[in-house]
Amino acid sequence: MIHYYFKKFAFIAVLFVCLSSRAQVNEVLKASQFGGVTNVSYNPAIADNPFKFDMNLVSLGFGLENNYIGLDTKTLTNHNLFNDPNFQSDHLTERLNGNAKKAFMGLQVQGPLSFMFGWGKDKSNKNAIAVAWHMNSIFNIDGVSQQFARIAYYGIGSKADSIQPFNYQSLKNQNFSATGLAWADFGATYSRVLFDQGPHMIKAGVTGKFIFGIAGVFISSKNIDYKFRNYDTLDINHSDISYGHSTVISNNSTQNLFQNIMNGKSPVSFAADLGIVYEWRPNKDKYKYTSDCKEWYLQSVNKYKLAIGFSVIDIGRVKFARPGDVSSYSADIQGWDIKHSGITSVASFDSVLASKPANFKATESGTFKIWLPTRFNIFVDYEIWKGLGANLSATISPVFASEANQVHYPTSVSLTPRYDWKWPPGDDRDISPHTLWSAYRPKSGPADRNYRGRAPCALLLPHR
Repeated sequence: MIHYYFKKFAFIAVLFVCLSSRAQVNEVLKASQFGGVTNVSYNPAIADNPFKFDMNLVSLGFGLENNYIGLDTKTLTNHNLFNDPNFQSDHLTERLNGNAKKAFMGLQVQGPLSFMFGWGKDKSNKNAIAVAWHMNSIFNIDGVSQQFARIAYYGIGSKADSIQPFNYQSLKNQNFSATGLAWADFGATYSRVLFDQGPHMIKAGVTGKFIFGIAGVFISSKNIDYKFRNYDTLDINHSDISYGHSTVISNNSTQNLFQNIMNGKSPVSFAADLGIVYEWRPNKDKYKYTSDCKEWYLQSVNKYKLAIGFSVIDIGRVKFARPGDVSSYSADIQGWDIKHSGITSVASFDSVLASKPANFKATESGTFKIWLPTRFNIFVDYEIWKGLGANLSATISPVFASEANQVHYPTSVSLTPRYDWKWPPGDDRDISPHTLWSAYRPKSGPADRNYRGRAPCALLLPHR
């Protein structure tokens, strides 16, 4: 039985390898001022947006990575890739540096009809609101020792023992955690320009979100002390294991999936996003024009030379109820015959552990929490020339939860060159009939009675 589960674990590791690339949610679009409502989950300070109105039909972001297994670049041009019986040895490489191994998989879908709307005096968008909803899922594996990672990769048996001796060896794995969370959020955003004088502009935004938990699972331990005997027998010595999952994880049937999600075992919770952006606009007057004897600014262009933004995203947590036989444990068992243990699924794993209270002493049951992927987003955007710019951004994703029951995005830094322009090309200046008549009516001849006694108002256009 232990062979079976380690083969499945190894297959998952290979899956991480084959698709190991960072495609974090909206990684490139977030660098653009034309991201619209899609960028609300990156920084809610969306006021002074180029759009009066923006609606998203659907957008999807997917990320997958690990720091253990690599894919040979020559594999990408191999037409017989999936027909190779020695795929693992021919195309995959291990990174053996002694460091702990980790993996991440994340998916975010922004739902249809998410929208934003901007308004303000003098044709500005100094206020903005947005309504958006997302379906999210994240799975993290952290703190896997290199030795255990190799055991999982090669599978328990003589082959793995020849690569990394482990049989009859006392092994330890510190700060291990595996956490998964799927949830939906429905949020409303308000953003406003707080300060706009001279070349300086500051805007801020806040999003309040209702969180609906779909599924959650976590298992973690600060120190696991274990030993394999003859590959199928296991010793676990004085190890505290935090463990919990929602009902849907152990339900082998999909018939009651919706019922398990919506039956109230994961009550609705609340989360928030906060964001602020500073823009330096030393040349903003070149985007000014006069119409109807008043001055306006073009909205379809970046007016800043430098923009700096900061946001805190997903401040909150989701609560789930454990099934009755699921608990955190203090584990202490010798000579456990896993091969004949009867473990064939998550549900049977739970029942087997619950049937050995002397070896797996329950320490915590009932509800448990999984914290959302709280992260800090920081960006610096520099406008080089007429829409051509560069964006340097960082996402910092600390794990605050003491039991490591928190999903998280990878901490990352990215540099993105960008080029923004309005399409289709044209002017966004609103030139009224009154302005056109005032600018171009003949200087001689009978005056129109609607303009009698009024001085002509010239139409002054900006130099771009």
